[in-house]
Amino acid sequence: MNNKYEIELTEEQITNISQKVASLLTPIIIKFSSFKKMTLKDVEAYLSIDRLTVYRLIKEDGFPKPVKVGRVLRFEKDEIDGWLEEKKLKAHESK
Repeated sequence: MNNKYEIELTEEQITNISQKVASLLTPIIIKFSSFKKMTLKDVEAYLSIDRLTVYRLIKEDGFPKPVKVGRVLRFEKDEIDGWLEEKKLKAHESK
């Protein structure tokens, strides 16, 4: 069974629908475009450290906590960058 419906819309109606769809999607697009997740391997490579060091940092050093997605840990890149900046500031202050 193939149900097809045709409706006629004016230019104004099409414009209104397009604007409404765009206004609904924009917050979602913005949220996910800044949503940069890294795997454990990504973090290891990014920081040039091994897996055990990542786990130690999480437990002992206030390193950003990962989120488990399925069976994979994901880290927020912006949080890792913030942690690095904090470490740089502390190192600079202690000199």
